[in-house]
Amino acid sequence: MAIIASRCQEVARQTAKRVYGESCVYLADGQAVEITAIPTKPRAMLNGEQVVVVDADALDFLIEASELTRIAGLTEPAEGHQVLRWKETIEETYEVRPPGPELRCFEPVDAHGALYRVHAKRITSE
Repeated sequence: MAIIASRCQEVARQTAKRVYGESCVYLADGQAVEITAIPTKPRAMLNGEQVVVVDADALDFLIEASELTRIAGLTEPAEGHQVLRWKETIEETYEVRPPGPELRCFEPVDAHGALYRVHAKRITSE
């Protein structure tokens, strides 16, 4: 049963990526890699409880861990990394950062750590 559940999660993740994913660029440690990320409403975990982040410039990105490992030496998102996103002809730059004090800048979405919810805040829009 665990194999079936794992396969179902993978199919659901790939379907969501295909339907809702956007082409973005992830910048870390002076390197850039094109990724497919799913922008989503911000939320975070605080002491095991889910909290909603209310900030007009905040956005979370669902990113597969395997996409980030294409940057040499990178295994997890880190504060200060950036995500470039395009809305029509406007380029938006988001900086990876925790949504509040004592919170992490990302959270694993699944038990296997295959998908991350990366917290970010828009720092430029051109």
